[in-house]
Amino acid sequence: MSFSSDTKKELYEKIPAGRHCRIAELLAVYRFEAGRGRYIAVADENAEDPGESRKLSYIEERHMEHIRVLTEKLEKKLEGVIPEYDRTVVYRDCCKRAFLRGAFLAAGSVTDPAKSYHLEIVCGVEEDADLVTELMSFYGLKSGVTVRNGRFVVYIKEGDAISDLLGLLDAPKAMMTMENARIIKEMRNNINRQVNCETANLTKVVNAAVKQEAAIKYIMDNGLFGNMPENLRIIAELRMENTDMSLAELGELLDPPVGKSGVNHRLRRIMEFAEKNGFS
Repeated sequence: MSFSSDTKKELYEKIPAGRHCRIAELLAVYRFEAGRGRYIAVADENAEDPGESRKLSYIEERHMEHIRVLTEKLEKKLEGVIPEYDRTVVYRDCCKRAFLRGAFLAAGSVTDPAKSYHLEIVCGVEEDADLVTELMSFYGLKSGVTVRNGRFVVYIKEGDAISDLLGLLDAPKAMMTMENARIIKEMRNNINRQVNCETANLTKVVNAAVKQEAAIKYIMDNGLFGNMPENLRIIAELRMENTDMSLAELGELLDPPVGKSGVNHRLRRIMEFAEKNGFS
C-alpha cells in the first residue's frame, strides 16, 4: 500500500467521540465526494469494510433527517450537485480538525515523504478550497491553491506543515513516518553539504599547491632561487619535497615550527617574487 493509503487506513479506524465532530467529518466527506461527482454508499455498523464510507449509525435520530437529505442529493448522481453545509459545523476547534479529516479522507492524498513532500485536497468548487485554506491557516499551516482539470486543489509542500497537519488529523503513525523520513533526509543533506564543502576546500588547496610548485620551479630554472631571503628558500624547498602536505604540516617541519598562517604568508611572498620576475 502507498503512504497515502496507509494514512487513510489509520484515519478510517478512528471514529470521532463527539457527535458534533462526527457530523462535521461526515458533512466534509459528503461535500468533497460529491464535489468530484462521486457517489457514496452508506455503510451500517456491520459493514465488512467500513473504510469505504463512514458509519452513520452513531448519529442520533434528530440528526438523521439532515443526513437523509444529503444522501438523497447524492443518490441522484448528478454532476455538480453538492450538498450544502452550514459553516457553524466548524465552529469548535475539534470540529475544524474533524472537517479537515473528512475532506482528506474523501478527496485528499499525500506523497511518500521518502520521495517528496506534497499533500493535497481536491475541491469541487472554490468555496470549498477557501474553507480548507482558512481552516489550515487557523492552525498556522501555509497552503496554496491551484486549478487542475476544473478542480480547485489545496496543497502543502513543506514537510513540517504536512507533519503538523497529519497530527491534527489524528494520524500519529503517519506523522511519525513523516518525521523519520524528514530526519533521514536532513541528515543526508547535511552529510552531502559537508562532503561538498570539504571537496571544494580540498580542490582549492590542491590547485594552490600546484601553482606554488610551478612558481618555485620557475624560480629555480631561471637561476633566481638565490635571490630570495633564506626563510623563503627553506619553505620553497620543503614545498617541493612534500607536495602532498598541508600548510600546517609544512609549518611543523620548520625550526622553530611556524603556524599555518605563517607558512601561507611565506608562500604568498614566493608567488609575488615569481610574478615580479615574469611568472604567470
